Amino acid sequence: MFGAIAGPVAVWRLPAGAERFLLVAGASVGSVLAVLRVVHVLWRYAGARPRRPLSPPPPARPGARGLLGMPERASCPRLEWR
Repeated sequence: MFGAIAGPVAVWRLPAGAERFLLVAGASVGSVLAVLRVVHVLWRYAGARPRRPLSPPPPARPGARGLLGMPERASCPRLEWR
């Protein structure tokens, strides 16, 4: 936004008062919009709910082999899927 407002200063020769006004206005508007964007992103992040798995993993089969050929471990009985 700063570039859109203060851009004419770099392109055209303007009176000193107009150049100063455009630079200050661009910096002000750009700063306010940057803060609003950060607040908006953080607000959305805080409101996001963690996703739960769609279904629990299948139970371990006795004698099944894992990825490296090692026997699979049984799931921990204390953990419950809700």
